[in-house]
Amino acid sequence: MIGEFETTPDDSGGILSAPRSVGVRWNGDTSGRRALVLTFGVALVLGALAVGEAGAAVFCQKRSGAAFIRNDCDKKETQVDLSAFGAVGPKGDKGDAGDRGDKGDAGDPGAPGSALGYARVLSDGTLVTGDSKNVTQANISKGNAGETCFANLPFTPHSAVTTIEGTEPPSFIRVFTPRSGVSFALCPSGGQVEVFTNDADGTIAGHAFYIVFN
Repeated sequence: MIGEFETTPDDSGGILSAPRSVGVRWNGDTSGRRALVLTFGVALVLGALAVGEAGAAVFCQKRSGAAFIRNDCDKKETQVDLSAFGAVGPKGDKGDAGDRGDKGDAGDPGAPGSALGYARVLSDGTLVTGDSKNVTQANISKGNAGETCFANLPFTPHSAVTTIEGTEPPSFIRVFTPRSGVSFALCPSGGQVEVFTNDADGTIAGHAFYIVFN
């Protein structure tokens, strides 16, 4: 008959490199002499594991009282809290930082933006084609120094967002779309969006700007 804390071989899926794992029989008592003997038994088992290729092992107890160290406890086994009998030492010091990983592969190109179109327009109404999408010079006309019209665009704009180019002096900008309820009187036939630019004092004046259509 196996003693209460006697080591015993097991062939039911332990984590040692050999075909068997090592365990101890334990009745669950964590007090007094039993705890000391069990701690010694655990030390023997851990020493055996050090010879094998032990990973993140756990201590498992069968209903019979036999305890084994495995990678994972079986369904009918209970994982034992080693700290219950002082088998878990104090928290160790923080480890050194690991080496920097290799540079990752370049990501796939992103999907095209959702804007229907956008444009960069200079103060005289000239379109900067390299900074524009779905807008041509033929779509732009000037009503006066500070008024720019967009007409006959290849899409129907529902909204437009504008901003003065950063190189311009202090100024402000307004934009009107069909939803604004204006008639675009200064625009040619087919007018869809109208932009007004002003100096900081309110004087109508031409300024370079960006516009995005959605």
